[in-house]
Amino acid sequence: MEVEKDLINICEKVASKLVLIPRGNETKDNEINFDTRLIFPSYQNDRKKVRISEQESRILFCQEADIYKKYYYAIEVPTASKYSFTGSIQKDENGQSARSDLSLFCQTSNSDNRTFEQIVNVEFKAHNANISHIMKDLLKLVAEPAHGLFFHTLHTINSGTLVNDGECDGIIDKYKKIKEYEDKFMEPTAGGSKFILFAICIIEKKILLLKTFHKNKFDSIDDFFSINRAKVCGAEIPETNKGWTQIRLK
Repeated sequence: MEVEKDLINICEKVASKLVLIPRGNETKDNEINFDTRLIFPSYQNDRKKVRISEQESRILFCQEADIYKKYYYAIEVPTASKYSFTGSIQKDENGQSARSDLSLFCQTSNSDNRTFEQIVNVEFKAHNANISHIMKDLLKLVAEPAHGLFFHTLHTINSGTLVNDGECDGIIDKYKKIKEYEDKFMEPTAGGSKFILFAICIIEKKILLLKTFHKNKFDSIDDFFSINRAKVCGAEIPETNKGWTQIRLK
């Protein structure tokens, strides 16, 4: 699918820039990525500790969308449906409109009065976020009438960050909560079979993980959201890892 291929291409470009962003006060001249003026800031109370958030990914994604010149985009786009995020996380006709972090649009008219069709909603997360925060994003990606992209930034993958280490759940374990929203899965108004692309950028490892979720994957959630952490951490990076595409970032 063309849209999915475009998203994979953009994600790889964004991730390639993320791993080269200068970090705090310890940057060497030869580490600077001259394609962007963006830096990771240092914390005020610890100048040696770098703050990495989801905002860097969103800014770089916008920059790449401008370079790509194929899609239009908007920030904090109101959702078509209403939701309740207090207590249980659910779609709720009596709730309120939420926001998608970023949405991509296609132009649908060549006249002066241009119209746009919303085709992809993007949610950004960083670190091993609280499960309720991840579930909010998963619900929006499932229930909104557009394809989805979940772009997750990790500084590193210490024990338990990516997958369960016996003591805490990693982000891939938390993604399994998407199963709770199976009956909310809405096909896109743009047509075609809906997909949600999961993209995980691991900065210190300089690795991008990619895997595409379709409606039929609800029947095999545990298999879909599984990965061999050792193959992610190893010196040799295979092209695939239990269905996840692994890309070495330069």
